[in-house]
Amino acid sequence: VSFTGLLVKNMQDEALRQLETDVNVLQYTLESKKAESISDAQVIAQNTQVIAAVGDKSRKILSDVAQEFLLTKKVSNVIILGESGQVLARGEDRDRVGDSLSDDPLVKRALLGETGASIISRDGVTAPGIFVRAATPIKDGTAIVGAVLTGTAIDAAYVDGIKAATGLESSIYGDAIVSAT
Repeated sequence: VSFTGLLVKNMQDEALRQLETDVNVLQYTLESKKAESISDAQVIAQNTQVIAAVGDKSRKILSDVAQEFLLTKKVSNVIILGESGQVLARGEDRDRVGDSLSDDPLVKRALLGETGASIISRDGVTAPGIFVRAATPIKDGTAIVGAVLTGTAIDAAYVDGIKAATGLESSIYGDAIVSAT
């Protein structure tokens, strides 16, 4: 009985250590994805063509840059905003402009001069979608003239990549519903 108790306790401890390692690996990959999203947003925000086009409110140039970046970097969305949070360009939908994202917490921070990233859940058709989003200010000298918001979906391809690289089985949940596994 004592031997069986020790064996079960050792198995339990090993399972908990393995689970902790798995969680840390998943956390690391998500933090890496946040850093990548911030970097993507900063690349656009520091583009001199974008800075000039935001000042001129040249939607065609901004739409072209946003769409090209969306396609080359394979992100889910790229949104370029004016200084009041008004959408000047969307890489994923060139015609959907003019609305305001000034209520978005990331956009608010970016328009105040801070760069940030977050993970959000949005309702989807069959399951919630999980996205890593990042926002950064667009500065012309020291003046903030707008912001860039980028987003990347955390989907089945993402968790498949984790499995291929680490051998870990993982699932991503949106609220209490599996989003990707």
